[in-house]
Amino acid sequence: MAEPRRELREQEAYGLLLLISLIWAGNFLAGKIALQVVGPLTLTALRAVLASAFLLWYVRFTYPTWPTVSASDLRTFLVLSLTGLVTNTTIWYVGLRRTFAMNAAIVGATGPIFIALLSATWLREPLSRVNYAGIVLSSLGVVLTVTRGSLRAVLDLDLQTGDFFILLGQGIWAVYSVYARHVSRQYSPTIITTGSYLISAVILAPLALLERPWASLPAATVGSVLAILYAAIVVTISHIWFYWGIRVVSATVAGLTVNLIPFEVLGLSWLLLREPVTWVQVAGALIVISGVGLATRKPAPPAARVPAAPAAGRPGPEGP
Repeated sequence: MAEPRRELREQEAYGLLLLISLIWAGNFLAGKIALQVVGPLTLTALRAVLASAFLLWYVRFTYPTWPTVSASDLRTFLVLSLTGLVTNTTIWYVGLRRTFAMNAAIVGATGPIFIALLSATWLREPLSRVNYAGIVLSSLGVVLTVTRGSLRAVLDLDLQTGDFFILLGQGIWAVYSVYARHVSRQYSPTIITTGSYLISAVILAPLALLERPWASLPAATVGSVLAILYAAIVVTISHIWFYWGIRVVSATVAGLTVNLIPFEVLGLSWLLLREPVTWVQVAGALIVISGVGLATRKPAPPAARVPAAPAAGRPGPEGP
């Protein structure tokens, strides 16, 4: 897992993001297994502490001397920590504990929607009518998934509360992704990941005590231990790879990494967790992914487009 000596080519970045999607799909299953023994705060704290130990070893192994860190660097790591493990991951585990892994994957696929909206306001990346139509379509897919295609479920409030936590977590993930894109060229992927994980460990370790982990950890099984190690080590490595990828592609394109995850999780959950696959979940996944594709579609370059006179009171081809 050495640092690349050059920037990845665009095709290499796409291949790396595809591998990351497989690893993150496995994280849904690992989370469900681990949450049978420990709580969300404890799981996130264990992940942060174990990953920090691994990352410190890797930094010491990779760099001839310890990198210097300024107060500005610490602020950057703090923002990534608060929008990453501390809030997004913890909320995600809270949601995963209260819903099916399949639902979590489908609802979680809306991440690029939040990224596109945030990029439009923060990075001034324009959205077209097609983009907005995609946002509406994706939202309909989420509603179909959450309600299980039943109006009665809405009237009786018979809903999976975890789905709403997952949705909240995706909003925070958008902040993390866009900010990470903004600062990714200032630091190496290893340093930015290590810094944010270390700060997360400092914040989460005392918070995990609220769940009294000493009462539940003795009941840990081999499967739950392996699941925690998977989340702490394998997923952490994939985060470093994620930074390599977003140094090459845009934040919105990087967010498309999640597009394949719902279908990967559908298959893995049916195969390993014995979760039933329903037509609503398959349809919801297809609708959400289709909407995400439209919401993140970029217009053709101006040179490839036929010039046209703008209509009165409306922008020309270069506008949103």
